[in-house]
Amino acid sequence: SGEQSGISINECDGYGEAAYLLFDAQSGEQYDAYYKKTSDSSYTKIDPELVRVNGTNGRVDVVGLSAGEYQIKVENRTNNSIYAISDSFNVYAQDRSGYAHFNNTDGVGAYKNDGTLKDNVVIVYVNETNKNTVTAKIGSSTYTGISDIIKHATNSNYPVDIRILGTVGAATWSKSSPSVSKYSAATTSTVKGLNGQYLELKNYSESDLIDGGYNELDESTYSKLNGLVNKIKYDSSKKEFDSYYNMLDVSGAKNVTVEGIGADAEISQWGFTWKSSNSIEIKNITFDAYTEDACGIEGSGSDSSLTSLSSFTSKNYWIHNNTFNKGVNYWDVCSEQDKHDGDGATDLKRCAYVTLSYNEYYNNHKTGLVGGGDSQITGAVTFHHNYYNQCQSRLPFARQANMHMYNNYYYRSTGNNMQIYAGAYAFIENCYFEGVSKTFTVSNEYFKTNDTSIQSGKKYYTKSNSNYLEASYEVGTSISGQKIDDVDIYEKKTPAVKSFNNIFSNCGNYSGATIVESRTQQVTNGNLFDSSFDTNSGIFYYDSVNEKSRVSIMNTAEETKLLVPVYAGAGKMKVLIGNEQPVEPGEDPQDATYTTVLDETFDVDKTAIKTDSIPSSSGLYYNISDPNIESSTSANADSGNYVSISNNKLNINDTSDATATFGYYMFNETYTSGKIKYSVTFTPTKQAGSWSPVSFIGLENSSISLRSNKEKILGCSITSDSITALSSAAYSANTVYTVVLTADYDNNIVKFALGDTEIIVSGITPFEVLGVKFMTAKTATDRSFTVSEIKIETLDK
Repeated sequence: SGEQSGISINECDGYGEAAYLLFDAQSGEQYDAYYKKTSDSSYTKIDPELVRVNGTNGRVDVVGLSAGEYQIKVENRTNNSIYAISDSFNVYAQDRSGYAHFNNTDGVGAYKNDGTLKDNVVIVYVNETNKNTVTAKIGSSTYTGISDIIKHATNSNYPVDIRILGTVGAATWSKSSPSVSKYSAATTSTVKGLNGQYLELKNYSESDLIDGGYNELDESTYSKLNGLVNKIKYDSSKKEFDSYYNMLDVSGAKNVTVEGIGADAEISQWGFTWKSSNSIEIKNITFDAYTEDACGIEGSGSDSSLTSLSSFTSKNYWIHNNTFNKGVNYWDVCSEQDKHDGDGATDLKRCAYVTLSYNEYYNNHKTGLVGGGDSQITGAVTFHHNYYNQCQSRLPFARQANMHMYNNYYYRSTGNNMQIYAGAYAFIENCYFEGVSKTFTVSNEYFKTNDTSIQSGKKYYTKSNSNYLEASYEVGTSISGQKIDDVDIYEKKTPAVKSFNNIFSNCGNYSGATIVESRTQQVTNGNLFDSSFDTNSGIFYYDSVNEKSRVSIMNTAEETKLLVPVYAGAGKMKVLIGNEQPVEPGEDPQDATYTTVLDETFDVDKTAIKTDSIPSSSGLYYNISDPNIESSTSANADSGNYVSISNNKLNINDTSDATATFGYYMFNETYTSGKIKYSVTFTPTKQAGSWSPVSFIGLENSSISLRSNKEKILGCSITSDSITALSSAAYSANTVYTVVLTADYDNNIVKFALGDTEIIVSGITPFEVLGVKFMTAKTATDRSFTVSEIKIETLDK
């Protein structure tokens, strides 16, 4: 669309203070791009780093736009008569609701609150090739490499915007290092290195570990990223080791944004710790395989000094629109052996005014801490519109903090979902909890107090063995016949969860929350800052006139389930706007049409080719024992087990109860973008129970299968041990079934349907579908079936 002269625009749109354009490029040619508001008379040139060409695929990204209507122009660099101008499109303001922007007029990170860059900003483009060589001048000094640049982004007069292009990775410890089994505290080391030697009971730096032959950095995937911290600490009091791997420690940073450009920005095998910093923004990045934390924040000041929100010196952090995958630690030396999956996606302590929004946390082990210990203070944290997708624990694990959670979707947490301890107070509204077995764990904590701080009228406790007993006394008297100076005195910190307008679907253990009928109802708690912070407009974004949270978008819990998976996460090229009506994720617009690009109706008779592995070329194949399921393969097919095409049917034949038949129909053309429908129509010849006749397969054993379990429930299966039900019935003989997989690659949505029943498949990113696998059963006879059609359709834009 738009004005075109020699260049075709395939797609162009705006989203949260940014825009993108896709165009057909000529191989070997270079292009420039420009943007303007439709009301402006002239264009502004886009930085050349934001115009990327890969073969014949061209992409333009623009960031730092205020809300409004825009156009983008792209032209051939050597011949500007070859150009294209897009139709106008809208750019939307980002949702700045939450504590990070509470009473903040300056903007967080390198951007102002209108989405444009602050004055004197230093922009740095970083990719895998230049990560150690890129230079930037901050003030009068020049720094080299992403690590060195960020570490010196400490002058508030020079904001720094780090823009990540593609994947920026780091070498990490060799996975061939011997694993460490769980061990208890000991006087001798139980941790071995690659050299077979035990670690001595001491601290180790990176060079100590490499020079001593204990391990080595594996650079086969990513080269070393200079400036990261790799060390092992030894705690002599606990007699155990702790690790701290591949972390970029940044101290005293100010006005820094680290942002991903486009849909493919990724930080792999390393992460950040922001120490004593202010005004930090992290957005649109996929964090993958981090060895310690993906993004940790550590404030300054002693806990005893952090008695009010104004006493924090580390504040204003905005972490939004990111994807946090599971971490990977190949050399966990900790006694608890709990760092195999990294140590946390977003951990916070001794900081305040933090917003975490529109992030997807996928399959994280330890998702996030708020406070690293019972005595650590953290204040004013907002979690909103986050998608917690099949995470294990710590969503979050919080202590000594006041927190607001709204419009978050907690899906199938497998461990302790939310742990609220030590005087933490969580106000949770309009969230959706689904399939969560341990929704809330709420536990009192007791803190030893200094005798001189004892106040009349407060409750205090003494400790007897592991029990805490209420102490009744007057100041200056004794307790249980002892003087106060001779007895340890404890104060109880009562945590609380205030739950308002949330939905709990198939959940357990949420009785620890106080479910209120009114937004203003008070809940007893021991929060340090204010026991009713959520209705105090002095320290919370509270609309006292309308008695509600003052935020840009407050969805209902029902809407949250539908909208959050669509808008939360990195690379989502759209923004949720206030009056948007919820739709089922992946639903097509009313005027959407699909084009059929493959319609196989088997009009040419043929016999399949035998294969001993998943085929890599298009065509029809068969195998007796699938190498991904069976331990060995058979040399020849049984006479009753074969795959053929005849009479306009693909026949998957099986008359043996000793072997299974596997057929493969591999596609000639595959897809990784757009919205694609794959459908298979088949007819069983016999009613059957546990069986997976049709699977859509990709690389590295990726697959989504139509499966039935031993209870004969039909459903979708990603793994062999679990299905999501589509029907309570079994397959019926001589009944025609059509199974449809819809992969929305642009929005990372997968939909699976059988007949009129369909589900959104959570916990999987759309993969390149290489073909269809057909399967009978090894231990049952006559699981034969026929396939009458295989179809692929693409959505017209």
